[in-house]
Amino acid sequence: MKNIVEFIKKALGWSVLIMLFIGGIAAVVYVVAIIIGGEIGAGIVSFMYNVFFVWLTYIVCASTLIGLIRVYIAKEHDFVLKKTSGAARKETPPTDEENADAQGEENTPHENKEDRNERRK
Repeated sequence: MKNIVEFIKKALGWSVLIMLFIGGIAAVVYVVAIIIGGEIGAGIVSFMYNVFFVWLTYIVCASTLIGLIRVYIAKEHDFVLKKTSGAARKETPPTDEENADAQGEENTPHENKEDRNERRK
């Protein structure tokens, strides 16, 4: 199983590298098409849109699938609730608003600490 995960990890790395390379090529081709301009530049951009980006979309989808398969095979996903013992849980301290509510004070959104302290006196 570990060998499969490592192979998939390498395949994902290569597919990301290929996508970055293809994206760089696309950027350079668009700049060249803008410099050339006219009918030839429009033809280049049309080719990029109709052919090049279709294949790029397939590669992106395939690499996303590869990445998802790797995450689930390696059990690295966090989409499942895990049971933790009571000692492992961290309790967050109450906020000022929760403290004021516990003491029976009324907080308004525009009230600050000085106003609340004056009311207590």
